[in-house]
This record gives sequence, structure tokens and C-alpha cells, in this order.
Amino acid sequence: MTAAPHFHLQPPKGPSRKDGSRRLDDVRCAIQRSVDFYRRVQLPHGEFQTQIATTPDLAQPEFDSSPFTTTFVLYALSHLERNSVRDLTEPALRFLRSEQELGGIWRYYSRRQFKRLRIPPDLDDTACASFALRRFGWRTPRNQWIFRYCRDASGRFFTWVARQRPFSPRVSLMRTLGDLHARLMLREPPVHHRNNPRFQNPIDMVPLDDVDPVVNANAILYLGQTQDTIAAIRYLVDFIQQGGAATKFSLYYGNPLSLYYMVARAYRHHSSALHETHQPMLRDLNARQQRDGSFGSPLSTGLAACALLTLEPRGNALAAAIDSLLRSQGTDGAWDADVFYNGPAEFWGSRELTTAFALESLVRYLSRSEVNDAVRERHSARIDLAP
Repeated sequence: MTAAPHFHLQPPKGPSRKDGSRRLDDVRCAIQRSVDFYRRVQLPHGEFQTQIATTPDLAQPEFDSSPFTTTFVLYALSHLERNSVRDLTEPALRFLRSEQELGGIWRYYSRRQFKRLRIPPDLDDTACASFALRRFGWRTPRNQWIFRYCRDASGRFFTWVARQRPFSPRVSLMRTLGDLHARLMLREPPVHHRNNPRFQNPIDMVPLDDVDPVVNANAILYLGQTQDTIAAIRYLVDFIQQGGAATKFSLYYGNPLSLYYMVARAYRHHSSALHETHQPMLRDLNARQQRDGSFGSPLSTGLAACALLTLEPRGNALAAAIDSLLRSQGTDGAWDADVFYNGPAEFWGSRELTTAFALESLVRYLSRSEVNDAVRERHSARIDLAP
């Protein structure tokens, strides 16, 4: 599978106009506004913000530093011509690199967090950060061994990098040194959290045997279709074919469109065997689309549009979703925040994160449309020149 071609942000020169050109001009303008938004909000150390709230409407959110959101912004920006966004991607990649721990693993909470040691490293952040680095040609750590270690008896990937299953001196040393380094750099909690009962216990208890389909999809995205991932691929195929997305399928991801996005992304890049998930996902996507072309929130619409670009790019559902995203973009170039993942009483999202999925879908849609126009032009020229 190959990624969509890159294109420049500037609209094509010349006075000619074709059918549908107004929509594509609108898409180009929306893309430029999104990139300008990112230039205004990127933090000095390269990170794009994640925010946390205690209610699902994300009321009164606060900054919650993590590398996770930045991996999705980088993925969206990777579809643009690289030099045109290098001022954004280089600091973001340096931020990701700075968050890497011994053994080539990542944690959800960044080094700028007082919560850094509350949860162990995980395969979700490790896969997404590693894939982002590799996509931009940066050196990727030799960390495939930790994915092989963190599997259950059937070969599915665990979420958390723990010290058991079975005991491994290598993992134990890596975790001990990583925790020690993180402890030495640990930040003090903000004043308003120092007496918060939520943080009286120094760690958050996580289910170390958790197997999450979204995490497995991201592991496949990074590792590719290999002997190490065949069991995880089979797990995802069976899970989706049996309607698992309609259940409470994850402790962290509540939106089935998040699962469809991750599975479609893994298929697009590295796992042709996931084509068996196409029809069940398409049926559910079509059922979820609303009359206005959206899938509810801009976040859900962006996730769905990206999945449709991989699964059914010629359908009417995609064009309607793109039109919905164009209508819902804010004047500053961003889309509204919505919950992307959650804990028992915490909810995470941000405008930067929603905008990543919307931007990805718009860039891929425009790139595909321009390629199709070029093909049609070449075909027409051949017909005109025929005797």
C-alpha cells in the first residue's frame, strides 16, 4: 500500500476552471487555514496540545502534556509537501525524540508532566511515535523486540509494557532505569492539584493484561504484516466481522470510528490482509452518516472521512463528509475539540487533535481529486489526438 501523493499548498496557476473546481478551491483554502492555525499554536518545544477535562463535554479543560496528539498532527502534515511544513514538523519530531525512553519506548505522559510515572510505558504511544519518526525519515529505535515480548498466548499485543509475562531481565532493567530517569526529572504538581485526592496515590492502577483492538491496529501499522503481527491481524478481522465495534470494545476508546480509522490506516500502509474488514466497516460507516453529511462531531467526521478515503474513495458518502468539514471549520482554521479517548473519570481531546483528522482527510481528498483530474486530462488528450 502507498501513501497519497504530496502536493503544494498553492492553488494551480492559470484561468482555467473545471467542474467541481470551486469545491477544490474551498478545500485548498481550508488546508491553508489549518496549517496557519498550527503555526500559531505549536508550543515552543514542538508539542501540539492535548487537553484533559473531567466531563465528556470537555468543559474547563487544561493542558495535559503528551506525545500522543503530536503523532497524529505529524501524520496529517506528512501528506503535504514536506518543505512547506518543515517549520512545524522538525520541532515536533524533536519533541517526539526527546520523549523516547531506554529501549525505544514511549509513555503517554510527557517529561513535562508531574504525572509521568503514574502509568507504565505502552505500545500505543510507542507504535505511533515510532511510525511518525520513520515516516519522516528519522532513525527509528530498534524496539520491535518489546512488541514481541508484550503479547498474550494467542499473539495479540498487550497495551502496557509491564515486567511480567514471563520475567525478562532485559525488560526489568529497561523499566527500572527508565523509571529512575523519569523520577529524577519529575515535575512538581501544579498548586491546584497538590491536594487533589485523585493524585494521593502515586500511581494509577492499569490492567496489565489489557488487549485493545486500537492498540493492536497501531502495532500493525508500525510493524507491518509479518509473522509477529499475523495473530493480531486475525484478531482484528474476526473482531470487526463479528460486530465487536458495537460493543464496549476498549477501556480507552469509546468511539467505533476511532477503531475504523486505525484499522484503515494500518491497511493502507502495511497490511493488505486487513481488507477482510472493509465491508463490515463500510456498512457501519454508511449507517452512521447523518443527513447533513457529518458523522456527528467534526472529530467523528474527520475520522470517518479518512477511513472512507481508504475504503471507498469514490462514494457519495466521502464528498458529503468533506462538505460537512468545510462548513464546520472555525474562522481560525481549527475544528472543535471532542473526546478522542478517556479514562474512568477523565476525558482527552483538543482542537489540535480534531484538526489533525480533518486536515488529513482534506489533503488526501484534494490530492486524489487532482490526480484523477490529471488522469482524465491525459485520457482526453489521447482521444482528441487519435486519427
